[in-house]
Amino acid sequence: MDNINPPIVTTFPSVVPILERINLSSLFSVTDADVDSVITRYRFRDNSTGGGNFLLGDTTLKSLNFVEVTASQFLAVTYRGGPAFAQETFSVQAFDGRFWSNISTNSITTGNVTPVITATDGRVSASDSVRIDRFVKATDGDGDPILRYMFVDRKISGGGGQFYLDGVAQQQARWFTIQAGDFSRLMYRGADQGRYVEDIGVMAWDGYSWSKLTEFEMATTTEPAIQETSESVLVDQRRSAVAFFTTDDLDGDSIFSYNLVDYRINADGGYWEFKGNRMQSAKWFTVFAEDLDQLFYVGGSTGPQAEFVGVQVYDGFQFSKIKNFEIKTVTPPVVTGEDVEVQAAHYLNMSTGGTKNAIDGEVTGSMPILDFMDADGDEIDEFMFNDLSANSNGGYFVFKNVQLPSATYFRVPADELDELFYRGGEFGPQSEQISVLAHANGVWGAPTRFTIGTLKNQFAPELKLFQINAKAGVVMN
Repeated sequence: MDNINPPIVTTFPSVVPILERINLSSLFSVTDADVDSVITRYRFRDNSTGGGNFLLGDTTLKSLNFVEVTASQFLAVTYRGGPAFAQETFSVQAFDGRFWSNISTNSITTGNVTPVITATDGRVSASDSVRIDRFVKATDGDGDPILRYMFVDRKISGGGGQFYLDGVAQQQARWFTIQAGDFSRLMYRGADQGRYVEDIGVMAWDGYSWSKLTEFEMATTTEPAIQETSESVLVDQRRSAVAFFTTDDLDGDSIFSYNLVDYRINADGGYWEFKGNRMQSAKWFTVFAEDLDQLFYVGGSTGPQAEFVGVQVYDGFQFSKIKNFEIKTVTPPVVTGEDVEVQAAHYLNMSTGGTKNAIDGEVTGSMPILDFMDADGDEIDEFMFNDLSANSNGGYFVFKNVQLPSATYFRVPADELDELFYRGGEFGPQSEQISVLAHANGVWGAPTRFTIGTLKNQFAPELKLFQINAKAGVVMN
């Protein structure tokens, strides 16, 4: 291939310790568009006196003059730092047998301490922005101020994270430089969706040298979320905290800790209890995830009442938003039953107290049996009944024309109570106890008992027998 292009030399700003040597080859690079060309000679010069010097082997070379060496001599050329802090420039040129390259010049500093970048991996919520100086710190051992930073985010993605300076997006996957005064305003915006992790590169410049490259990760994640379960607690009842809320983390992170508070400080109100100790109201406290089973909410000493509590969770990387929700202290519904009687084999309606003489008969009469109430004003939405005796000739319940088993609790929606009947026993008198309890606002009340008696059938047919004499062999009707 013809040699038609000159080589290109690029020099780097460099630092050398006092009176120590570095190879000339570390101060620059050479590129050539002609892939078959070979560099045969080099020219170099330190451009001032009083600083360091170039040496060929152990021979000090004169400053302010270009020195030309062959490619074989080139590897023996070093630069030795001066006896004290100093900064000067040097120049380099390369020859490929036909063309000399450009002359490239850059700075070289004796006795400077290179700045050091430390960085920690960071996280940011999806589509949120965070100051990058939270994760990057620069120090300089000889006290030089940091003047510039260079950054790069290494992934190009439409949904990936990106740097912004004063609202202006910086190009992805390409180094960019900012002044130190702009560092506090450099923001990293998370990807549109978590989880997304990309590598970040950063270097710092103290006016004499760049720090070594430092790499760290910025992860776009989704903060954990809390959902309330709208549970209530009875007066003085102690319920596990997990009954009141659940947590989700779309990134799959495990919950690390919980922050909680109950906001009211009234003496008769509810409160959090942790490891058997009542926690101070209106004051946040922390519970680690492994101890959550020891956290309880205790209902107020009176009811009904309600208070707001606050919960926040931490997944080891991010805090959730604070979730405030209401916990009600409720009183259980109360139901009582009046002792009543029904004719044998007749049907007693549990809603109205009316009776009928057959399953398809017409209900007559009215004498209320049940009395129910809820101190919280909640409507009764369900009942449970049980006729406690299971004798074969005793009474039993019929719901929607279907006989129900005795000595077993069954449920009846409150709005269908008028379809529940008690059928009296096969004969009377006899009686059995009935157990009933009511449900309102997620709470079952205590069971109560009353008696349903079976009366002797007042309308049973009566059979009378007569004593008669009959002749032998005569058939009688």
